[in-house]
Amino acid sequence: MPPSRMPKKAQQVSKQSKKKQLKKFNPETEDEFLFVGSSEEEHGDRWMTGDPDKAHRFYQRALECYDICLQRYPNSFDAAYNKCRLEFHIYQLFYNRTLLSSSTAGTDHPSTTTAKRKDKTDILTKILTDHEHAAQLVSKLPGGQVGSDLIFNAAQVKLSIAEEQYSREIYLEAYNLFNRAWDIQIEELGKLEMELTDSLVVESADSSNNVIENTTDSKMNDEEGSKENESGEYATLIEPTTYTSLLETATAQLTCLIPIYTISMSFLQPEVCADKKLIELGMTAMQRIAALFELSESLDIDESDLNDTALIVTRYIAVSGYPFDLSSYNQSPVGNIDRLNAVWSPGLDLKFLDFAIEISVPESLLSKDIQLTNPTIRSIIEHLSITSKERHLAQADMLTQFGLLTASSSPENAWKALSFAGKALSSALECLLRPPKSIPQMVIGSDSLPTNKLAQMQIWISRGDTEVLRSNLAPLYEPAERNYNILRKNGETYYRNAAKIGRSMSTIDPEIRDAIIEAEVKCGIIAKNGNDVVRKGGSTRWREILAEAIEDGLFTESEINSVVEEGVTELS
Repeated sequence: MPPSRMPKKAQQVSKQSKKKQLKKFNPETEDEFLFVGSSEEEHGDRWMTGDPDKAHRFYQRALECYDICLQRYPNSFDAAYNKCRLEFHIYQLFYNRTLLSSSTAGTDHPSTTTAKRKDKTDILTKILTDHEHAAQLVSKLPGGQVGSDLIFNAAQVKLSIAEEQYSREIYLEAYNLFNRAWDIQIEELGKLEMELTDSLVVESADSSNNVIENTTDSKMNDEEGSKENESGEYATLIEPTTYTSLLETATAQLTCLIPIYTISMSFLQPEVCADKKLIELGMTAMQRIAALFELSESLDIDESDLNDTALIVTRYIAVSGYPFDLSSYNQSPVGNIDRLNAVWSPGLDLKFLDFAIEISVPESLLSKDIQLTNPTIRSIIEHLSITSKERHLAQADMLTQFGLLTASSSPENAWKALSFAGKALSSALECLLRPPKSIPQMVIGSDSLPTNKLAQMQIWISRGDTEVLRSNLAPLYEPAERNYNILRKNGETYYRNAAKIGRSMSTIDPEIRDAIIEAEVKCGIIAKNGNDVVRKGGSTRWREILAEAIEDGLFTESEINSVVEEGVTELS
């Protein structure tokens, strides 16, 4: 989450004195509201891991602070910025990850929580409106230039709305917002380059003059600083734009395009790859990424960031048909699923991976004395380790999506895609349990950190989901009907494995607990044990899980109702 904006004098107060000051007064001035709001945020950050509910209360108090500040000082950009930034942070922590269950309190039936998708869209729409309001206030500040951080944050909100509504148009709107953020980032980097050049010129001046000037400047800055503190001017605590920021933005643009191809099921319809608008947008993002990969060493871009982008690039070329040579797409749907799966394979023997991407170099880099060559698709994908569990998880996720999309129209293709997904999940689990010795960051072992345990649980749950989805292809697909009971039993076993891992831990954090509940509720549905579903699913969380299961196509509403009604009756 980007840092908050607060007054300079607030930065000079120790943590201990902050607590005392918060107890001593109610905020009245704009400075004081920003100071108290940022302090409440810090408390929320500290409690997030141990007590999410308490962290949520601190965050809400911070929002109230910013709201009151805007009521009294409607032109306060800092308060508006802090508010919209924190709102999206809260959404990502709580509404999106469902760590809190209060949102479904009082729900009488699991099917009524299917409205949650609309509720989330309404929340995100309000957050986007608050971002737009903050951008409007910028025009009243000296310079009146909207920063890239605000536009990038707004684009992320827009992308979240698109993910809830699964809308091509909104995905494209998010792409355009990220494109605007890119343009501003390029401008900001240009200014930073100029400032750096100017500072180097100053440093090359006579050393004796520098001593005198620095002493004078120091005194003047101290005097100006004290005056600024008295007048309550603000310090801008926004992280500077870097070339990693550019890579994140270009990667986000590709992220916007991937679902558009998925919505259209492009892997079954090669003609969709000829969409001229999508081709141009994809080429723009790929050219930017290629340039940053080629310059990554000189620009000090971290390997982990290159790895993350390579993952998105792989997902993109798997569904888009990039480099848009339709001959690389087989007219047979089954052949295209083979191609989709092969993109992730260790061999990487597909010819189109040797396609050289024409790079698009930002103007701020043109002055650098660097020899550039056009990288190939293969050279980008190779940044993603073959033994990375994230690679296999992304592969499984994409294949599962395709299996869901083709379940009714082409059950044979869905069966094949879901079978590939199950194998990818097995590979991901293998990487997690027995990481190669050649990868130091993965040598932690399976019994160490809670995050490692959580990853194991999530993989087992996903394997259970895949088996259930395969069973749901009956009676449309004969192998699914023939193996229906076996597939369901496999799913139940995988869910039990996930719950067993969580129960074996001495300390269970909220995310582990949530994964246990999800596994046991789904297991209860397969076993037709309504008592387990209601009793082990917490007061309301089981309703959310079942509503999501209906949305994801795992279980039908009638199947769930027959099991749940029995459990509710037994408890009453």
